[in-house]
Amino acid sequence: MKIFVATGNRDKFDRVARWFGDNKPDLVAPFMLDSSLAAATAITDQEERTYTTMQERARAKAAKAQQGLAGLGFDVILAMDDTCYLPWIDTYVIDLRMPQDLYDGNKLVLKGPGQRLSGIDLANHYARLAQLTATSERMTHELLKLGLEDSMPGHRFMPIMWKFALAACRDSGQPEVIAEWDWTQYVHDTFLTETEDTGYVIGKISSDTPLGKAGEHTDVGRSEPVPSAAVKNLLM
Repeated sequence: MKIFVATGNRDKFDRVARWFGDNKPDLVAPFMLDSSLAAATAITDQEERTYTTMQERARAKAAKAQQGLAGLGFDVILAMDDTCYLPWIDTYVIDLRMPQDLYDGNKLVLKGPGQRLSGIDLANHYARLAQLTATSERMTHELLKLGLEDSMPGHRFMPIMWKFALAACRDSGQPEVIAEWDWTQYVHDTFLTETEDTGYVIGKISSDTPLGKAGEHTDVGRSEPVPSAAVKNLLM
């Protein structure tokens, strides 16, 4: 079976590949193709903004890749989209790098800068949000939910929930969402001073548990059972 994974991000491609376990099919990404063909599979930023949910965006990415690769013998097209949910202020952030005005109820907590952020500017924007929203009451309630009521870290933290949708289409069929899942990390009020703009900068100010140190993650090679089961069903 020949499967196209519609992402130009090598880390995301490797992540999808792990879902198949040891019995990987022939997986192809845009960066393995001729540049003009790769471009034909990619949804543009302008196109992406016309869709309001991650499910719609995942299906649109799969449909665009399917159209661009027509007749080239791919059995399945896979495409993923994600969004971020900030539970304490009940807000979805579609693009972390383009922050909007953020409200806690009717109160403006942090104004959007009106420009695309990267590097330390991106990380420190969300570190500032954690600093502003992490009240003692909220942190205590979060720790109680996790069974950590006897512990309080020496930093402020804010939960950040990543939500994902995986779409697939076969031959000329319509793309369908085959998996949805989420996982939570915790952003610290830790401000970066380095100018380095590589990798997952939010990861430098977050941890997998509220009590972890900033940058401390245990999700390398995360199995992600929901998408793993979904993609393995494609091979049956």
